[in-house]
Amino acid sequence: MYVDDGININASWTEHIAVSTDNVNWELINKKGLSIMPRFLATQSQGAILNNSADTRISLKSESGETKVDFECDKIINQTTWNGRTKAALQVAVSDIAGWL
Repeated sequence: MYVDDGININASWTEHIAVSTDNVNWELINKKGLSIMPRFLATQSQGAILNNSADTRISLKSESGETKVDFECDKIINQTTWNGRTKAALQVAVSDIAGWL
């Protein structure tokens, strides 16, 4: 998945966040009234090997509370600083998106 400030994809998309599954076809999400809902959920499973992981998810919601897009930060290909499943990477994603808004 790809997520970016619309203006970085097309100069006329100043009021949108752009989302794509293939880096070719883009869905535009209007920035007006969007809120960022981050989630950091650490999980730990025990078995033969102790395995720690985390879910670093962001939802962008409209003023009415409708989820416009929801994604796992670690799966965003074009935003490598969002990857890593850490609180720090999640904070970078939130900061970047807040700057776009």
